[in-house]
Amino acid sequence: MTAALVDPIAPGAAELAAAGGVCILDSSAKCELCGEWNDGPRAELRAWARQHARQAHDALRPSVLGLDLSLTRTGIAIETLIPDGSKGTAWPSLLTHCGEAGHQNATYDERGRRLVRQARAVMRNVDAAIRAGADIRLGVVEGPSYGQSSMPSYYDRAGLWWSIITALQARGIPFAVVTPDHRAKFICGVKPPMGKDRDRAKRLICDETRSRFKVNTGRGTDHGELVERMMKRLNGDQADALGLADMGVVQLGWATPWRKGRRHVENVALTTWPAVTL
Repeated sequence: MTAALVDPIAPGAAELAAAGGVCILDSSAKCELCGEWNDGPRAELRAWARQHARQAHDALRPSVLGLDLSLTRTGIAIETLIPDGSKGTAWPSLLTHCGEAGHQNATYDERGRRLVRQARAVMRNVDAAIRAGADIRLGVVEGPSYGQSSMPSYYDRAGLWWSIITALQARGIPFAVVTPDHRAKFICGVKPPMGKDRDRAKRLICDETRSRFKVNTGRGTDHGELVERMMKRLNGDQADALGLADMGVVQLGWATPWRKGRRHVENVALTTWPAVTL
């Protein structure tokens, strides 16, 4: 298993979390750090809590989560809206992966335990990012590849997929499901070769992702330098997850440090998106 140590995404997140955060009851909410409170319907209180945490304590950043799910190596990416004027720009704040190899003769018990370990590992990374200040407004998950449904591992991957979907639901994170073709075409403009050419496809996805983030990566800025370091150690699963997160960023209309092209807009338009509270 590979676990990421998530650096602070919003500077005040740790202090607010240590104080107990913003406590929301049935008809009132209170910030445990400064004592400010508000009352009203729960939906309004949740919006107030987000706004207060961000504006009063610099403790939240609106974010999008991208997940390329796999038992062997799940790619995890978070894009975060960083203030740089009136609206801000979406930059990668987390790019990692986790997983473990299985073996052909694994028993059902071993397969089930591996699935549980992987689901926990994925959500540990997500929860760590939330604690570090990522206010995840949208999750973008790659959907099943039905062309691989005859493979023995397909049954196990389906178990992981539903485990993660229900974990996102439990955290109140709305999610979109993107087909593998639309994700690939968003990143590359064409469907990469598969089968025996899978390694070449992964290299193409990495190359296209690095190319996307070469545009205005903000040399001389902290975020641009961080992204450059991420791109140097990028692997195909991380690139897939980042592409999924970028699709969510485009859907939400956030500014990006890279130039949006026709393929980006078209493949986002072909995806069904949930309602998102901005």
